[in-house]
Amino acid sequence: MMNNTPIMKRKGVILSATFLLSIFLTFSCKKKESSLGLNSIDQNELLSSSGVDTFSLTTYSFIEDSIISDNMSAVMIGSYNDPVFGSFNSEIYTQIRMEAAGFDFGDPSLITIDSLVLGLEYLGSYGDNGIQTIEVYELGEDLNIDSTYYSFQSKSLATNTDLVVNGMGAIELDPSYITVIGNDTVNSQIRIPIDTNLGVAFLNEAATGSAFIDNVSFQSYFKGLLIKTNNGSQASGTGGIFYVNLSDPQSKLTMYYKLDGVAKEFAFTITSSDA
Repeated sequence: MMNNTPIMKRKGVILSATFLLSIFLTFSCKKKESSLGLNSIDQNELLSSSGVDTFSLTTYSFIEDSIISDNMSAVMIGSYNDPVFGSFNSEIYTQIRMEAAGFDFGDPSLITIDSLVLGLEYLGSYGDNGIQTIEVYELGEDLNIDSTYYSFQSKSLATNTDLVVNGMGAIELDPSYITVIGNDTVNSQIRIPIDTNLGVAFLNEAATGSAFIDNVSFQSYFKGLLIKTNNGSQASGTGGIFYVNLSDPQSKLTMYYKLDGVAKEFAFTITSSDA
């Protein structure tokens, strides 16, 4: 049997030394309190923990006249009178293209155009939903996909004739509306009725001209559309701005017609290749 007494004594010595060292460190680290300088600061001038939750803030707005606005993923249409920043409006210039180049519509004398509708698929909005007066015009100046366009620019018009069907420009704008085309429910969109005389002009050009051979020729013949609102003076805090997705396949100008009594349709689309 081994005798562990020396080992136990050594452990006791080590523990005692450790204990004494911890006591020394504890007392050596304790700071002595002093009353020196206690009354050198006026007690009324001491910082308090209370605070002020009101203050005055002055802000300014600056008009940016060189914002690049071409080929955006979302474009805006509408007008709004902000109570702080004032009136704002946005309009759209865009090319359109044939869904199928060189399409044979048939004999124009056998064709009856039922309607021509410009659809713009909603992405969102701010401000108020409600009626705004929309106007659509034919451009008289080319757009180019490779050009840079700014928000302060505008393009000339082919004519000052509004292409929207007379008396049907006042349209209820609301992205929550359900849109049904024929028997199909599609993503909500703005539906703008266009005068069918534009469709007649397209059919005649397709039958007798060369503009419908390809889209380069077509876009030289029909340079595009200006889509805008004309709401006059709006009261402060009224109106709304609506985001639309022009590149979505549902954003297009569709001609609904009958060829010798058979219902047909043809679309003029807007793609990422169009300015």
